[in-house]
Amino acid sequence: MPVVATIPERLQELGIVTIPLPTNFPVGPVNVYLLKNGPLTLVDTGVTSDESYEALASGMRAEGYAVADLERIIITHGHRDHMGQLGPLMKESGAESYGHPLIRAQGVAGVDDTLARRKFYVGILDEFGVPEEICGNANSLYTKFKRMTEPFEVTHSLNDDETVLDYEIYDMPGHSPSDTLLIDRAREFSIVGDHILTTIIPNPMLRRPENGAVREKALVDYIASLKKSRELDLNLCLPGHGPPFDNPGEVIDKILAKLEKRSETIFKLVAKGKNTPYRVSKRLFPKLQIQHIHLGLSIAVGHMEALEEEGRLRSYVDNGVLHFTPV
Repeated sequence: MPVVATIPERLQELGIVTIPLPTNFPVGPVNVYLLKNGPLTLVDTGVTSDESYEALASGMRAEGYAVADLERIIITHGHRDHMGQLGPLMKESGAESYGHPLIRAQGVAGVDDTLARRKFYVGILDEFGVPEEICGNANSLYTKFKRMTEPFEVTHSLNDDETVLDYEIYDMPGHSPSDTLLIDRAREFSIVGDHILTTIIPNPMLRRPENGAVREKALVDYIASLKKSRELDLNLCLPGHGPPFDNPGEVIDKILAKLEKRSETIFKLVAKGKNTPYRVSKRLFPKLQIQHIHLGLSIAVGHMEALEEEGRLRSYVDNGVLHFTPV
């Protein structure tokens, strides 16, 4: 019988090196990947911090490279733990960068976009029923997170259903609106970012509506994206957190099953009177720190909206606060 190569052996053959970088988010370290075969490429960058930069530089030195040697940087999605160091790394290396059009627009918008995002995340706390005293503490921490990202530019867009740098490109909105799946059919690996993870259930984060539009339902989109990914015949996957894996179909099925189970839990909470996103979030995550309150709210409202999409819940607004009730 032929000997099947292990995942570490396949990564070595492909010239792919995983470099974990520290973050101060509950999810823990973030994976960035150094692709050595061909133009020296970095997938994702980590947050902007001295610790993150030194971990990246150390990981590259172990492979015989310096940050200045980078030729390309690919961003999987527009969250700070994945693209925070993009600006400084491009400045030091002169590398070209590739990312979703929304990330490219975010870099161009700069300060104005940052202010608009802060306004949204401040306002959403009131809409979701967060008590006033907690709102004040949570809002005061926004500037701290803003410092994790330096100004940046994305020089090339990764557009849905195109082929860029020999990768098939697919938009997979859900965890973020800019989640991008890159498939290298020739070398049989896929860059999945936080779209598919084995260690945790990816959190479809709250999205700021663009130009006054209705806020999109992140979990509803995420479930649709997972089902789309299930049909793409993925192979060896490089995730943003946790180890690489080669059974994406099984992983996707487990995520969908866990999401369904959590929806059932939340439906029961709503039926018992926990009828605002904050009340559900507080019941699900009683020990969640205030600075991470948006993570819990994203999960709660995402499932409530998904249940509404299924026709099991309906939403209404009372005194400016979003409520849900069983149909």
